[in-house]
Amino acid sequence: MTKSKPVKNNNQPCCESKQAVAELTADLQRTRADFENYRKRTELEKSSARQSGHEAAAIEMLPIFDTIERAISAAPSELRTNEWVKGIMGLAKQLDKAMESINLKKIDSSTGVKFNPEIHEAVQFDDEAEGDEEVIAESLRTGYLSNGRVVRPAMVKVMRK
Repeated sequence: MTKSKPVKNNNQPCCESKQAVAELTADLQRTRADFENYRKRTELEKSSARQSGHEAAAIEMLPIFDTIERAISAAPSELRTNEWVKGIMGLAKQLDKAMESINLKKIDSSTGVKFNPEIHEAVQFDDEAEGDEEVIAESLRTGYLSNGRVVRPAMVKVMRK
């Protein structure tokens, strides 16, 4: 007796297996896309948490920066060559570099700069001055930006020019 080969029944098993492979391939592609989205989202969350931590630490340190700036600006000119005063000035430079390393930048609030209510907080306004443009007359407290976002607005006196 000769053995006969099994006859395929209208190619059903072949089509079913191709369909199963196509479904599994689509599932695999969705799973890969979901994982990639998850990976990107967690990286973004980690980066955001790291930045928030830097900002929180910086906000706690800002009063110390302010005190050092006031000490330097109050130092008499004849003491500027004193080693102790030079040390405090060096400390201020180191703090500026450390702030820049965590993307914390000072807001420009020097005299004559155009007043911007988004980054400057006006605490005094010179009503007697005349002009069309509001400019900073004096900076009272340094403001800071972190990645373009205001961490603390600069406190200023404003006048018209």
